[in-house]
Amino acid sequence: MPGANFDATILFADEPNGGTRVTLCHHFRSVADRDLIVKTYGAADGARQTLNKFATYLVDRAQH
Repeated sequence: MPGANFDATILFADEPNGGTRVTLCHHFRSVADRDLIVKTYGAADGARQTLNKFATYLVDRAQH
């Protein structure tokens, strides 16, 4: 798909309170490519949904 090429980096870092900070970075070739993905595919909302599902999964795993 045109403009869909990007690199993604996910970083996990320990927090002083015992939690974990998750940082998700997408690196696009240009601002135009980024804007295309955000507008056409709803990437920002998709990323939020994915991280929320991940958080729910981790909480569920911690309880079992």
